Amino acid sequence: MSPVYHVGWYWASDLDTIFETLHSGYHLTPSPHCSTHVHISGTPAPLAAHELAALAKAALYFEPALDALVPPPRRGSAAYWCQSNRANAALARAGLDHCLDALDAAADSTRAVVESMNLCAASSAYGRAHGLKHDFVRGKVYKWDLSGMMPRTAAGGGGGSAGGAIPLGTVEFRQPPGSLHADEASGWVMLALAFVAASVESGFPVVDGDEGAEPGELWDLLMAGAEALGWDDVAGLEGVFARRR
Repeated sequence: MSPVYHVGWYWASDLDTIFETLHSGYHLTPSPHCSTHVHISGTPAPLAAHELAALAKAALYFEPALDALVPPPRRGSAAYWCQSNRANAALARAGLDHCLDALDAAADSTRAVVESMNLCAASSAYGRAHGLKHDFVRGKVYKWDLSGMMPRTAAGGGGGSAGGAIPLGTVEFRQPPGSLHADEASGWVMLALAFVAASVESGFPVVDGDEGAEPGELWDLLMAGAEALGWDDVAGLEGVFARRR
């Protein structure tokens, strides 16, 4: 876990130092059980409910395009800790149009948006094991974890470390595979930042159709995010697309 960085700070150079140190003393090998998680927060305040809804809609619409960038174990619902948000109890594998409509209806309430994306069924293995009687929010099993936006503790079934307070005001992008090199980790950080920036700034309007986005549409969105963030160099994003699985 890294320190908290502002988007314009020196996080990339710190990643270089971290990975140089790792490679100097260890041999790193890929594993389908490892992943790269990126936490993002608005500044100076967390994302508002309507901004969070716009991001959630973009996450659902661009899911096929994001799937194309990662290895098979990080797609669909193949991994327990990286399930599609459309598989959650609120959306129940509904059509994309219905999912986007549901998020439009939830856009006035942060809690409603989080529940629309991160709801687990009381009948799930976790729910049964903990004797839960009602569906509950548990974001850490989905590609996009919005549960950090809700003020509660891990004892309530959230996505933080056991027994500790969940960081408030963060959205976690959990889908990327494990990173073996600094440029890989930096690329996923850049992708998450640009994705959030473009989705929130555009408000992500309703789209027609039920197929989701192609990689070219995702690239256009990321370029809009890079422009919003003032980036001239998008080599990290180019690297993510070049390493497409």
